[in-house]
Amino acid sequence: MRGRGGPELPLYVNDYIEIKSRHRRLDLGDCVQFLGPLPFARVLECYGRAEIFVLPCVVAKDGSNDITPNSLLEAMAMGLPVVSTRITAIPEIVEDGRSGILVPPKDSDALRDQIARLIDDPGLRRWLGANARKQVEERFDIETNIRAYVDLFRAS
Repeated sequence: MRGRGGPELPLYVNDYIEIKSRHRRLDLGDCVQFLGPLPFARVLECYGRAEIFVLPCVVAKDGSNDITPNSLLEAMAMGLPVVSTRITAIPEIVEDGRSGILVPPKDSDALRDQIARLIDDPGLRRWLGANARKQVEERFDIETNIRAYVDLFRAS
């Protein structure tokens, strides 16, 4: 896409314009906000106020994608139940039905249904969030992983 005689714009600009247009058309100003880049302390505050973390990843038209989304690991570390999609390394991070819920990419009905399920079931939210936190501690803790590598190298 070219901007009025200017340089070619990245594809994501088109997506951003479309999302903002839908946001206005659906009058979502009171319940959906675009915060932009934030300092990590502010991000932690947002996680602390959240009850569910939703990250519906897709593969972009140009083939780019989130391979291992840090925000997903951060939300899980904060004990949040997560809903995401079955693409790239996400199924390696989220154990479907145990540490979160995975839906097919671009399946808005499945995404909606699973979000509604979590809204309606606080016990499930707590259980998935606790399992998510435990999984991050067990599989993604840097000190634990470094010790495992050190032990592995010592054994060889």
